[in-house]
Amino acid sequence: MRTASLILSFLLLCLSANAQPQEFMHNGAKYRLFPDQPRYAELVEDSTARDTVRIPSFVDYESIPREVKKIAWHAYWNASPSIVGFDIPQTVDTLEGGWADGNLPNIAYLHVHPLNPSYMSEDNVIYTRRVTELVKYAELKPDTIFTVPATVLRIGVSAFAGSQNLRQVVLPQNLHIIGPWAFSGCPQLREVNIPPYLMVVNVNAFTNCPNLPAAFIADPIQYARNKAEQQRQQPQGLSEMAKMYLMLYGKRTDNDN
Repeated sequence: MRTASLILSFLLLCLSANAQPQEFMHNGAKYRLFPDQPRYAELVEDSTARDTVRIPSFVDYESIPREVKKIAWHAYWNASPSIVGFDIPQTVDTLEGGWADGNLPNIAYLHVHPLNPSYMSEDNVIYTRRVTELVKYAELKPDTIFTVPATVLRIGVSAFAGSQNLRQVVLPQNLHIIGPWAFSGCPQLREVNIPPYLMVVNVNAFTNCPNLPAAFIADPIQYARNKAEQQRQQPQGLSEMAKMYLMLYGKRTDNDN
């Protein structure tokens, strides 16, 4: 009997692993259930959304409420440009990178339920709960200069993409990663400092930013190193940021003091 029970358990496990996620429609949006978590739903696509999008905490499927836990990559890729904002419910614990990518130039409002354990919002910017990642910055936020909080270690996928008003972004000294397309399509952006401990700038992070130098767009870290080296050779001496860069990356000659 024990052997038969183990075989049955193994077969059920295999069936569960091979089962395809169940998709269903709710109020014009597509959701997905997974066999191992039937009480949870993932928002896959919502091309019918307009104005301020209030993502539900629960959706009904087969007369059972399913908790909305995740918003998928490109969930709003085909949505209307009339969308002006998003309300993220308490239940969502995963905002997949690029979830709000698409032709959405009019986003001015971003809000996360204050009891959400995974994310928080402040002044139309979404962060992870501990403010270690900047997830999404509203495209029509009116600021021309924005200082990223000192605790942020990562700028997320498409986080600042399409920002219409930003001219300068001040990144924190301990920032480690700038994600793909993080600043793409920012027409007014003219200045972004590159912190000395930055390790990774992902592909296309600064594409379609016409007011940034081409050398900066191609390789922001090398561009910052070159600027620090230029400062070192100037009579007035080095800025504190340049000194940090030279300490970490620069090469001095035998004639240097």
